[in-house]
Amino acid sequence: MNNSFSLGQPPKLQIFEEFNDVETNYLYVNIKTAKLQAFHYHFKTVTQLEADWKEIISALTSEILIKEGLTFQRRNTYVLYTCEEPIPKILQYTIENNKFSVRKLIYNKSEPNLSTNLIIQHLNEKILISNIDIKGKIKVKNTVTVSEISQNFIEDYRKEVENISSDNVDFLDRWLEKKVGL
Repeated sequence: MNNSFSLGQPPKLQIFEEFNDVETNYLYVNIKTAKLQAFHYHFKTVTQLEADWKEIISALTSEILIKEGLTFQRRNTYVLYTCEEPIPKILQYTIENNKFSVRKLIYNKSEPNLSTNLIIQHLNEKILISNIDIKGKIKVKNTVTVSEISQNFIEDYRKEVENISSDNVDFLDRWLEKKVGL
């Protein structure tokens, strides 16, 4: 893959001063005239992550939405959280499925000093899908297999349709009521 995340100089944001007890990295990928950007926050404890992740998102959002003019960049901003302790699945699910503002990822590899290369590799795989190698077109046969129940269902439908004119709007209702009980 030609594009890859790189460690960069973060934009001038007040958030870096507010959360100075959390290790922070700024990573980006330039794609033509647009930029994907990722902010990485590494916490010492799960308690600290649990207490601060929403505040970080709020602060980051208010600053990015004000400073970033391009919609593409606002929509393609990621926050990656890591921690020196294992992150419980419920907290990971809560963070990653939070729909407010930016996309959030958890890299649940509990190590005190995660290398920048591991972080970049993780972002490349999760966001840029760099671990998938597409070498050429794949030929697919035009065959679809369906279960026996589905085949019977489709056959019954075809038989019913053959006996009913296409302008009968009540047909579908009657057929569904008969077959599914609706």
